[in-house]
Amino acid sequence: MDEKIVIYGGTPLNGTVRISGSKNASLPIMCASLLSSCTVTLTNIPEIDDVYSLLKLLHGCGANTNSYNNTLSISCPKIKKYSHDKIILNRIEGYKKIRHSILLVGALLSKYKEVYFDMPGGCKIGDRPIDLHITGFKSLGAQCKIINDNTIMMSSPKGLIGDEIFLRFPSVGATENLLIASVLAEGSTIIKNAAIEPEIINLIDFLNAMGAKIKIAGGNKIIVKGVDILNGGVTHNVIPDRIEAGTFITMGAITRGDITIEHVEPKHLEFPINAFKDAGVGLDTTKNSIHLDSIDELRPVDICTHPYPGFPTDLQPLFATLMTQADGSSLIEERVFDSRFRYLNELKKMGAQFDIISNREIIVKGHSKLTGTDVFMGDIRGGAAILTSALVAEGKSEIYDSFYLYRGYEKIETKLRNLGARLKVYKSNG
Repeated sequence: MDEKIVIYGGTPLNGTVRISGSKNASLPIMCASLLSSCTVTLTNIPEIDDVYSLLKLLHGCGANTNSYNNTLSISCPKIKKYSHDKIILNRIEGYKKIRHSILLVGALLSKYKEVYFDMPGGCKIGDRPIDLHITGFKSLGAQCKIINDNTIMMSSPKGLIGDEIFLRFPSVGATENLLIASVLAEGSTIIKNAAIEPEIINLIDFLNAMGAKIKIAGGNKIIVKGVDILNGGVTHNVIPDRIEAGTFITMGAITRGDITIEHVEPKHLEFPINAFKDAGVGLDTTKNSIHLDSIDELRPVDICTHPYPGFPTDLQPLFATLMTQADGSSLIEERVFDSRFRYLNELKKMGAQFDIISNREIIVKGHSKLTGTDVFMGDIRGGAAILTSALVAEGKSEIYDSFYLYRGYEKIETKLRNLGARLKVYKSNG
């Protein structure tokens, strides 16, 4: 049986929803846990498929893990090696399933001096090169060798040595990888034009709790003073998922609902919250909650995605979907990824109207009458946008390849049912 979600649209979402731990914070922290030989405990870990995939990779690296009720313990006293006593990531099942697998390179290179790997996987949302990672590792003294067309060997026989690194783009993945690699490097490392997302701050807090010496200076600069060893025995709490929170704001707004979003940090969503308010969405925030309670007429709002604290690229498909119901046209600019409009083909099947200016700019036309039909997900956030459209569409929508949702959203079908959505879930027999 194909994996699909069947949605009967037209029901406002009402009630309370609790936001899970952040996917994009959990995965780099799990990779960084390999830096310690002792046990670390992580709380508020979401039960999603990308976490399960990374757990398999950690097991393939030799780690021991135990998880229960969103709490995960990890220990890796000894790394597992493969043929000829080498650490070969692409020999581990599932390496190419998720993008975050590349962050294992920084941890293994730092602690074990050599690692072999291929290009990682992940959602097909555009060009996602790892040249910033490789260049950064080289700045730390690592040697790079291309074994064949696909396999790369990174080695640092004498250990990594701190240096000054300038990222030409504030890449989240490259910042995370270089942070993980540099904490055990000799001397100090300065990463300029670094990404400073909340998820990176959470990673820094975790590393510092284990004994790292990392601080953030002005101008998107991170300074790392290398240490000899990282300790275990720490318990670290993963921050709430700001993208999930933004997803439920969109779903509540587009269905004209009344929902309270709990266990969230609104300060991590300042830019998108302002965009929602500009669009006429009534939002009241406290320190750890957001209440959506009033929508008169949805107003068109132009957005342009940027690294944090700008409008997050992961919420672009959802906000564009909301604008299909606005009173006018909206310009949506995507400045992070170059192929993040693939979901539009599926929205068009449902009746969404838009003009494609380029692979980075679209104009979304409001007052689109959405009608349920058969559609397909192609990535996590585009899939969430399709699901959001189905919630407001007239009639029944059958959404195929729904496994994408479960890579990034914990128990989303249960949360939606609790808010009043009418849906059925069909899982694969495999």
